[in-house]
Amino acid sequence: MRQTSRRIAAFSTVFVLIGTTLFASIVYFGYVAYRTFAIYSHIKSNLYGGWDGAIHRSDDELGYAPIPNSSGDQLLPRGAAIPVRYDQDGFRVPKDHLKSSSGRRPVLLALGCSFTYGKSIPAEDAFAFKVGEKLGATVRNAGVFGYGLAHMLIQAKKIAPEIKPDYLIVQYSPWLVERSVSPFAPTAFGKIPVPYFFEQGALMIQPPLFEAKITQLPIERYRKKKTGFFDFLSFLAHVGIPLFVHDDVNIGHYTIRRLISRTPDPAKDHQAIVSHVYGEFSRIALASHSRLVIVALTRPDKTAELPLDLFPENAIVVNGYDALLRKLDTVNEETYRRTYNHWAGDPPVLVDVHPNTHAHQIIADEIIHSLRSNNKKPGKHG
Repeated sequence: MRQTSRRIAAFSTVFVLIGTTLFASIVYFGYVAYRTFAIYSHIKSNLYGGWDGAIHRSDDELGYAPIPNSSGDQLLPRGAAIPVRYDQDGFRVPKDHLKSSSGRRPVLLALGCSFTYGKSIPAEDAFAFKVGEKLGATVRNAGVFGYGLAHMLIQAKKIAPEIKPDYLIVQYSPWLVERSVSPFAPTAFGKIPVPYFFEQGALMIQPPLFEAKITQLPIERYRKKKTGFFDFLSFLAHVGIPLFVHDDVNIGHYTIRRLISRTPDPAKDHQAIVSHVYGEFSRIALASHSRLVIVALTRPDKTAELPLDLFPENAIVVNGYDALLRKLDTVNEETYRRTYNHWAGDPPVLVDVHPNTHAHQIIADEIIHSLRSNNKKPGKHG
């Protein structure tokens, strides 16, 4: 009798556990389907931008990076498409770019986020290429959308000693600092872990916490397919479930590691980060015999006082945002956005807040003016 009772109790326990697990699984995968539908609707709508083509991959150091020798398109709302091409070294180049001689001088290396990269404009219209044209320089545009100061410092330490640029142009923007203390990149969906600064006696860089899954999934394959139930089920199987199961498991692991202090918290002193990173840029430039140019860029909703006292003395500081404001007849946010952002449609609507071609030309002109006003010469290379 007692054994029978125990068997019944054991059976009941197993039954409850199986039922609970089954119910939790149904709820979880229902939530996965709900989140997947948001991505599916996003890529099917022509009101949102995106990328067409496999042009970015996960990266152990940077979280994500361009794929060398790849090409595709950046899609803007309302059907616009901007050609994107990366050369054999992963630098952004014009669509019709021909491989240039690595020994041609001078060489210009540009580091920054989408403002340096030239998001929503052709590569040749970005300020780095405009400056390069004036200088007769070989341009290495290493700007990548979503990057922060931690990314830029990793790039500078790796690239500058190899190519020894005559001009090292580095972007300064308030959000570059903010991104350098976040474990994840700004994305429309999915998680992309990125390097960030933490303090351990000194500022150090924490590598990406786990590999990004979203760069490995065939999201763009579904953009041009006809919307339908079976198309969504395919998207759920090939994109939604792999993405969210991967991200949820790794985020759970990351949360536990933070709770038990196995993963360092991001640094909090933004001024110390600025002083450290741009000081490192200075040392890298001196070692490479480069002219260090800091280009300060921002937008009306992110204005902040330029931290000139934190920049190294050997740097040429160019206030690109002020240069844009000086060209306006009326200085206010509406005029700024109508003049320097991206508009499309009839009537025109704002489709992207990144600098347009006109803005990049003004920024380039200001950089050239500052270089010519400064009597320092590029260093010699042996």
